[in-house]
Amino acid sequence: MSLIYPLGPAGSVNLAAPAALALDGSAIGVQFSGTTCTATLTTTTANDIIIAAIEFNTPPIVSLTDVAGLTWNLISAQTRASVYYAKSTGILTGDVITVTIGGADFISMHVFAVKGANFTTPLDANGALPATSGAGPALLSLTTSTPDGFLFGAYRADDNCTAGAGWTTISGANYLLTEYKIVSAIQSGTTVPIGTGSGTQIGGIGHSIRA
Repeated sequence: MSLIYPLGPAGSVNLAAPAALALDGSAIGVQFSGTTCTATLTTTTANDIIIAAIEFNTPPIVSLTDVAGLTWNLISAQTRASVYYAKSTGILTGDVITVTIGGADFISMHVFAVKGANFTTPLDANGALPATSGAGPALLSLTTSTPDGFLFGAYRADDNCTAGAGWTTISGANYLLTEYKIVSAIQSGTTVPIGTGSGTQIGGIGHSIRA
C-alpha cells in the first residue's frame, strides 16, 4: 500500500518536525515541619519527562508518589537532597506529587516537565553524569554525549537564589534553586552558574535530558 503525504511548496513533502526541547510546566512545594510535602503539576503535552528535585533535613526519602501513578526513578542522591525523573505518557492536569521523608522536618520540592525529550532513553548517557557538587564555591559541571540537550541543575542554597548568566531560573524558592539551559551541541565541562546567592550553595545535582 502506498502512503501519500500532503505536498508543500514546489512539491516538497510536509513531515511534522519533532517537538523542540522546552520547559512544559513547573510547580513548587514546601513543608516547614512535617513528614510530607506536595507540589501540583500541570503540563500541556504528552510524553513529557518529569523531574523532581527535593531538599530535606531528615533523611531518608521514604516514598515519592503522585496521583497519576507515574514511576519515579532516582537520578542521584546526596545526604539531604535527591533528584528523580518519571515518564508521563499523558498530559498531566493538577497532578499532586507527594514526597515522604523519615521524620517531621523541613522539605522543599521543585518539580518540572520537559517536552521534546527522547521518551525511551531520556537521560544523556555520558559517564560523567549525573554531576554532583559540594559546598560553595563549588559549582556543577556538565559533560554530555549527545548534541541536543536540556541541561539542568538543582542546588541547596539560600532562599531566592537565581540562575547565572545564560541559564533560566525554574525556581529559587524555599532554599532550593533549579535552573536549565537548552543546548544544540555536545557539552564539555559546562558550568551550572548561580547568579544571586552565589557561594551559598551546599550541594548540587545536575544532568542533561536528551532530545
